[in-house]
Amino acid sequence: MGGWLNAVVFIIIWRYSVAPNRDGDFLSAYGPNGEWRRLFSSASGYLGTELVEREEPGGYMTIDRWHDEAAFDGFMAENKEYEELDLRLAALTTLEELIGRGSAVG
Repeated sequence: MGGWLNAVVFIIIWRYSVAPNRDGDFLSAYGPNGEWRRLFSSASGYLGTELVEREEPGGYMTIDRWHDEAAFDGFMAENKEYEELDLRLAALTTLEELIGRGSAVG
């Protein structure tokens, strides 16, 4: 196998519950062409984000992949737009929970 599976990859997993009647807005912001991906895509070391639909209605997870933790930390130190976007999109969810972060094994 090629690609990111053979590299050291730092991942961050978030869990969300979407606010009532906000599914479309959430998918637009967190989906493949959403605002989060556009913000991250300007960063060196960003490898991509997956949006995963959970079993319960309105439940989602995101899996952000970075080359390593230093790439993510560098992005966070230099980018003030992250906090602004997070605040602006907060009304889309009733739950935003960090599940975990760490280096992928394998």
